[in-house]
Amino acid sequence: MHCIFTGDLSITGSFKKRFDEGEELFDKELIDLFSSQDFVICNFEGAATNHQSVLRPQVDVRSPKNSIPYLSKRNFNVFNLANNHVFDCGTEGFSDTRNAIIENGGKYFGAGENIGEASKIVFLKNKGITLALIGICHREGLIAEEYGAGIFCDEKSDLIREKIKEAKKKADWVILNYHGGEEFTTVPMPRRRKLLHKIADFGANIIIAHHAHVFQGVEEYGNTTIFYGLGNFVFDIKAHQNKEFVKESALLKITFTKESFKFGFFPIFISGPERVKAGSNGFIDHIGRISDFGNYRRNWLLDAQRVYKQSVNVPGSQSRKRGIKLLLEPLKFVYRGWHHMKRRNFRPIYVGFIIYTCYKILGLINERDKAV
Repeated sequence: MHCIFTGDLSITGSFKKRFDEGEELFDKELIDLFSSQDFVICNFEGAATNHQSVLRPQVDVRSPKNSIPYLSKRNFNVFNLANNHVFDCGTEGFSDTRNAIIENGGKYFGAGENIGEASKIVFLKNKGITLALIGICHREGLIAEEYGAGIFCDEKSDLIREKIKEAKKKADWVILNYHGGEEFTTVPMPRRRKLLHKIADFGANIIIAHHAHVFQGVEEYGNTTIFYGLGNFVFDIKAHQNKEFVKESALLKITFTKESFKFGFFPIFISGPERVKAGSNGFIDHIGRISDFGNYRRNWLLDAQRVYKQSVNVPGSQSRKRGIKLLLEPLKFVYRGWHHMKRRNFRPIYVGFIIYTCYKILGLINERDKAV
């Protein structure tokens, strides 16, 4: 069985403009690749609807209502809806998305009108092989409950364990999709890594994570292969314009047999005018570098300071002199710190930057050290 998993997909910004003009979003090489697969499982972020965003009008993450038929014609047949934007346009936007998927013969998972629907397992069967797909998301937006619509929240540990146990009885391979955590780091933050290790201990064979909007590394943990982030696939919003790595990514290709699976990557990049094309093999080398979990703590601190500097526009290099100056500006430092500590998923990046700065002052991190 041949499958492709994509990163974040939302036909936004210049992609929407191109789509509305009837232009193709993918190069022929990618279209041919999709058509050759048994299943293309996409991380469909946000709703496909004409309804306006009511939860986050300042961040318009939604696709045109007719985008599901467009994707279905290109063999996108399974949609992971466990994400923090799928209910931005209310339950009406979610219903538009779900109904379009069903009408076009696709499957969906990770969100629903109640926790029963949101936590349902999708089984894919082909060539005598059965895959089980489960989708969960961090706490943001609407959270599915017994009588309330929303996503399958990652805080429901007992139910996640129960669903994985149920899936293992019926499937050859259990794949859990996780959406949440920090953004723009190529190294997963400690809390997120610990959570995915915990879920791996529940028995999932493969974990595929999203939300960082940049590609993150791959780790073999016990009997589980963890892909910490597949980056952007189709995505264009203003907040991403000054961020590194948001236009480079890779499709995850997995070939399953009854006894084993093997995976590889197909590099892609978003080129302008916005279109997804085949990338270079140099990005495969990048994946190898960010998958060095033997130096995890060092790599996390280096990447945290890179993303912090990028996010708050700290000028110049982070020299020892600059670090001391920052720490001696108490009012500015305290105000900025208070603001950053309120943001749960930016907090680890800020704390990592502080530790990095202290290490640099003490000479424990070399001036030549670079983030992966």
